[in-house]
Amino acid sequence: MRLYLVRHGQSTLNRGQLNAQDAPLTKLGFQQAEWAGEALSYEGIHRLYTSPLRRAVQTATRISDALDMPPHVRPELCEYGGIWPVPGPDGPLYYDGLTRAELLTICPAAIAPESITDRGWWFHRFTPPCDDSLRHARESARSLLAELAETLTGGEDRAALVGHGGILDIILCEALGYEPHSVHIRLMHDNGAISRLDVENGRTRVAYMNRIDHLRAGHRSA
Repeated sequence: MRLYLVRHGQSTLNRGQLNAQDAPLTKLGFQQAEWAGEALSYEGIHRLYTSPLRRAVQTATRISDALDMPPHVRPELCEYGGIWPVPGPDGPLYYDGLTRAELLTICPAAIAPESITDRGWWFHRFTPPCDDSLRHARESARSLLAELAETLTGGEDRAALVGHGGILDIILCEALGYEPHSVHIRLMHDNGAISRLDVENGRTRVAYMNRIDHLRAGHRSA
């Protein structure tokens, strides 16, 4: 199978605005998503997957338009640690993520699992970095990779996965047999960047990493 790992476009969080637990894309982020979609449109993608976090769904919507296929929403692709709580007057305040209705408002074509409910989808209560959040992310990465190995077969074996810097690092580490770090990202993706991972006969090869040549000069971000 061939996997294209795509980091979402620039979000308000990436731009330094720390007041949103589920940050949206910036104007530049939407443009980066369009350019990523254009680049992927030449790759013969058969399936599109996305994290359920807002910035990823917004990115996947633009890619979905370019590929003319619906994105499959997978909580396994959410950022390492999920949605962090923020301090409140009486303790941590938790946000459970986009509801099914909110997600489908952003991307009407999205195919969402039953785990995305009228309440949201993120119901864990840990704050990364910690052992529990890293363990959860690694288990999610392994589970998704195993499922994709079974799903992507024959002549339809190419998929694009829209995710985040932390979880894409963990997916690559798990695929390549590296030990992910609990705090630092080892294999970095810029906003809108694409990496290609080829898996065949039990062997895994990185064809390229953190490709950003499809992003226009002067319109790149960390």
